[in-house]
Amino acid sequence: MFFKKRVEQRKNEMLEMIKALLPTNATVVSFDYNEKVFGNIVLKLEIGKDTHTFITDRGEIYHNGKMLCDSSYHYTEKEDTFSKLLQLIKQELKL
Repeated sequence: MFFKKRVEQRKNEMLEMIKALLPTNATVVSFDYNEKVFGNIVLKLEIGKDTHTFITDRGEIYHNGKMLCDSSYHYTEKEDTFSKLLQLIKQELKL
């Protein structure tokens, strides 16, 4: 039970951090964080009429099916996946 609450709290914190960097006209359609499956994240956003899907899979980060980076940043930049995802969301959405 404690573990489940911790995961939900972590998921809510992540979602709040994502929302904080998005423009006011952006809507989070869905957000899924699966700690059991390598910490994979699936984030769907709508900005105006555009839909943006960000997926992390074993450290690789994709935007609308296009790989933005492989997992090498873990070693070269000492960055975790979520922090890198936030950077790439800003970069891709030009925020």
